[in-house]
Amino acid sequence: MPVAVAAATAADGLRSVGVLAHLVRELDQRLRAARRADGVNLTELSVLSCVEAGNDAPGCIARAMRLDAARMTRVTGRLVALGYLQREADADDRRRWRIHLTWLGAERLAMGRADVDVALRQVAAGLSLPETNGLLASLESIGQALTPRCDSRGGHVIPACNI
Repeated sequence: MPVAVAAATAADGLRSVGVLAHLVRELDQRLRAARRADGVNLTELSVLSCVEAGNDAPGCIARAMRLDAARMTRVTGRLVALGYLQREADADDRRRWRIHLTWLGAERLAMGRADVDVALRQVAAGLSLPETNGLLASLESIGQALTPRCDSRGGHVIPACNI
């Protein structure tokens, strides 16, 4: 009987992971459906949030978000082109770039947070208030557990990225 218990647990875990993946895809699709002129997606909003939290090293943000370097370069390049981020050479190492949120980027992030909140409320509309609060609290706890603390400045712990 232990095999059946292990199989049921694995199936439940797999289902939970599938639900989380579906939730992220659903939220991203709802954000795209909001039809903001710039077409900023969930990944791009997350990058803006990381920068707002004090992460200014693209490599650190890529590691925190589990993005490969090439994708991070494309995302930051697009956000720079939209005027949401500013890129400047690192004062200590001219081979590296530091990125900073512009006032336009801060405004766009605030709008994005509001859009995500609306989309999340729509998705969770069928849940009771305690279920919704439990879900949000659980997601926050999981996020804290998964977020690496990058150290790109010689000993300083850089804040976690959250939308």
